[in-house]
Amino acid sequence: MKKSIAKNTAKTRNSERSIPKAKYPTEDVVQAAFVSYIKEQHPHLIIKADYLSGKRMSVGLATKAKRMGNTPSYPDLWIAEPTKFYCGLYIELKRYGINLRKRNGEWAREHFQNQYSLMLQLRAKGYWADFAIGLDESKLLLNRYLDGGRMSSVHF
Repeated sequence: MKKSIAKNTAKTRNSERSIPKAKYPTEDVVQAAFVSYIKEQHPHLIIKADYLSGKRMSVGLATKAKRMGNTPSYPDLWIAEPTKFYCGLYIELKRYGINLRKRNGEWAREHFQNQYSLMLQLRAKGYWADFAIGLDESKLLLNRYLDGGRMSSVHF
């Protein structure tokens, strides 16, 4: 009797051959690791995480969160550290393997477009706001910000 395909593989559409799925940490894991990094490397920074944003909630909890000021599409982290050029840093974290845009340049999901729109509003108010895909890019973004860098248009 043949063993079934392991959970970490997927079949291609045109063949029976198995392809290992990419093992990427979830966004929660990336955020926890990034917050740990900030606390270890930059303990003076004041950070605020919007953990509930984008999470599935019961109708009752979603209503309460909205009443308490939870804003859809709000970035995952806010770092309350002004620099010469900016009032603070907002980062929307994504896990490795996420494509924000389709090949034609459109946003891959409507939610990404909404997050982008909110980040444009934050930028207009003097904040650095950007997407960061994975832990490494998050660290680079933070360090560039703290070193007095200027925003680029990596994901915009």
